[in-house]
Amino acid sequence: MRNCNQIDLIVRNIPAATAFFRDVVGLTVRVEDARFAELDGGAMTIMLSPDALVPVREAAGVMLHIQADDFALISQI
Repeated sequence: MRNCNQIDLIVRNIPAATAFFRDVVGLTVRVEDARFAELDGGAMTIMLSPDALVPVREAAGVMLHIQADDFALISQI
């Protein structure tokens, strides 16, 4: 996916999810605390949290962050 450089995964257990991505997938942990972790996936940053970092509404699952050159165009979508 072009320009997708971050992904937020909503998970229940931050330490367990962090251990999975570190030990099984082989990613490097950049930040880790009880309610947030950030892992280096090369061109993609993986962020783990129990709820949305930008709480527009209750969230579950996956949130993608996409880099855009024309915000006015994106805001029309």
